[in-house]
Amino acid sequence: TSESESKEDLKPEKSENLPSNRAVEWPVSQVSRWVKNLNEGIETYGKLFKAQGINGGRLLKMSKKDLQDIGVDKLGHRIRLYKEISMLRSQNNLEESESTGLVDLYMKGIVSWDYRDVATWLENIGLFEYRETFIKSKVNGSKLVRFSKKDLQELGVSKLGHRLRLSLIHI
Repeated sequence: TSESESKEDLKPEKSENLPSNRAVEWPVSQVSRWVKNLNEGIETYGKLFKAQGINGGRLLKMSKKDLQDIGVDKLGHRIRLYKEISMLRSQNNLEESESTGLVDLYMKGIVSWDYRDVATWLENIGLFEYRETFIKSKVNGSKLVRFSKKDLQELGVSKLGHRLRLSLIHI
């Protein structure tokens, strides 16, 4: 029945498999499950986070204003979610100030990025899985803007959507 299906959809999933100390790597589905596991009225926002495409990297960067902007209307819920996100930041050894790092990077200019800046940018855009490969290959901003889709594939970016996303970075 549709009533039992909707109840099942809101039922929290087990969190044993959620690596909270690696939340920056969480895909959208894991963020949604994490929110659903918060309970106390907060779990209903799991679908909202999924619909907004909030992955772990984006979650860790969210402010109270961001929560309001995506539709968390109740002040108490925003405060609770923000507190939970802050605890995740701590578990991931991130400071709140790191959430502004992306703006600083763009102000610096892509072509002047060193390989550490590129790694930080990959984390911020939710492509954490390529961070180590790009660091080992010393991919800096100047190289990044010149990569073709084929270059990215040879570097190990196997998913077409990720190659397309990264190939949009040009001078």
